[in-house]
Amino acid sequence: MNSAGLSPQGNGPSQNPAQDALLKGEPCRFNPEDPDEKRIIQADWLRAAAFAGFDVDVENAIVVGVLNFKYATVAQEIRLAQCEFRARPDFSYSLFKRNVIFTNTSFHQGLDFDSAILEYDLFASGIKTSGDFETVNLRDARIDGSWFCAEAHLDTAIDCQNLQVGNDVFFR
Repeated sequence: MNSAGLSPQGNGPSQNPAQDALLKGEPCRFNPEDPDEKRIIQADWLRAAAFAGFDVDVENAIVVGVLNFKYATVAQEIRLAQCEFRARPDFSYSLFKRNVIFTNTSFHQGLDFDSAILEYDLFASGIKTSGDFETVNLRDARIDGSWFCAEAHLDTAIDCQNLQVGNDVFFR
């Protein structure tokens, strides 16, 4: 959204309040009791907000489409708490300059942090991963801070080959 409040296409505000909030850098909170169709957001909206320089702060959303940050540099914090990803997000080869927070978030097709660099912490406590033949890929990733992964339910394979963590790793 530009400074005039127009959607990325330039033809006025979007028809979706969640998209408008994200593209203004505002938190986006959904009621977990609402039906799925009221909690859906497009992965591209999250990407657009981050690339516009805004913190991404979302709770209880259902993310549809592939969230693709492959080869991206993300300067602000990403917080997607208690969300549900229907497609596999791709954070491979990315640089995250702030915290990445996925607390209590579900990933139906795993997730990919192959060769990513996180300059701060990765908060993944309570995450759930699932999917036939899917993985959580942290191969060659570097987390300069800590990796918080308590109470995680990883029902997929996890690839941590050559993973580097600068501080602590928390599992239980």
